[in-house]
Amino acid sequence: MSIVLSKIIIFKMPFGGSISFGRIIPLAILSHNQGILSGISACLLYSFINVFLGFKIFPTQNLISYIFVIFLDYILPYIFLGIIFGIKFSDKINLKTNYYIRTTIFFIFKIIFSTISGAVFWNDYLFFLDNIYIYSFLYNLIYILPELFVTIVIFNNIISYIA
Repeated sequence: MSIVLSKIIIFKMPFGGSISFGRIIPLAILSHNQGILSGISACLLYSFINVFLGFKIFPTQNLISYIFVIFLDYILPYIFLGIIFGIKFSDKINLKTNYYIRTTIFFIFKIIFSTISGAVFWNDYLFFLDNIYIYSFLYNLIYILPELFVTIVIFNNIISYIA
């Protein structure tokens, strides 16, 4: 289901990244309900399928850069998704707040990984910038922040069906 949702694009950035219709929601629910091992497994499978369906070849200096970008943009964030939603927390926090906190944590990790990835990948092409990390952070923030809001709005509307 996450693969299908990742193909429903609300907005697409010119050099990678997009706002989808809640691509992480099925993975988050599965991880939360089934636990960390099932969550990481499902998220890894999603990552590999997403690499094959969505990775664009851009000119780069070497193969190591490609591997680094694939790892930081596709694999590592979703491993963290499985971990973040798979860890059992106290039941004292209601389910809605629990999902909001976990979703926000995931997107914080996503912006960190994407910023590093963008800085490594585009450094050769944007050498004239004073700080490639600031550029990469702002570029990724343009689509990751709205993706967070879309995901929280969807969670807000379906949370009563999850419990």
